[in-house]
Amino acid sequence: MLTASYQKVTLLLNADDAGIKGVKESARKLIERGITVYIATIPSEYKCKDIDELIYKYQDEQLLSTIL
Repeated sequence: MLTASYQKVTLLLNADDAGIKGVKESARKLIERGITVYIATIPSEYKCKDIDELIYKYQDEQLLSTIL
């Protein structure tokens, strides 16, 4: 788990039931440790279920830096 030196964390949500469940559980644990949690999602227009698929489909550095 993260050390106390982290004050803010952004979690990237996978767009499936397991991803939603996992990010909720991770967020809960982080919040319990006093860490501010932000949850990011991949914009729906990219039609990608997770970050791996996004990177594979859109290997454009500028696009990825804009999204991420």
